[in-house]
Amino acid sequence: MGRKTTLMLALLIVTALASTASAASSGPKPLGYYASTSPRLSVYVDKSGKTVELYISCPTSPTVSEYWDSPKLKLKSGKFSFDRSTAISTANGATFGHLTGTILFTGKFSGGAFHGTAQIVGSSCPKSSYTAKYDKNGGGSGG
Repeated sequence: MGRKTTLMLALLIVTALASTASAASSGPKPLGYYASTSPRLSVYVDKSGKTVELYISCPTSPTVSEYWDSPKLKLKSGKFSFDRSTAISTANGATFGHLTGTILFTGKFSGGAFHGTAQIVGSSCPKSSYTAKYDKNGGGSGG
C-alpha cells in the first residue's frame, strides 16, 4: 500500500503543477508588448502583470495625427478600460500640440491577445475594434 500511495501522491503533484503552469500561461506575458496595426495601438504589460499602459495613434489627414499614451491602468481578470477626458497629443508635420478630448479604450485578454474597442472621441477616426497580438520585438510605450 505504501508504494501505491507514493505513486498516487506523485501523480497528484504532477497534475497540480501542470494545472498551475496552464493557469499561469493563460494570462498576458509580464513585460509583454501587444500590438495592433489597424487601428494603430499597443498594450504594454508591466513586470508584475497587474497593470498595462496603452498607446493609440490616429491619422486624421496625410500630415496630421492624434495620439495618446495612458497612465498605468489596473489589469483585473485580464481586463482593463479607460473612459475619460484627457490631454490628446497632436502632430502636424514638425508642429506638436495638445487638445482636450475623451478616450474610450477597452480590452480583454483571451486566446493569447488583447481584444477590445478604441476611440478618440471627436476625432475623424471612427471607433474601432482591435486585436493586439504579442510582439516579441517590443516597442511603444511603457517603462
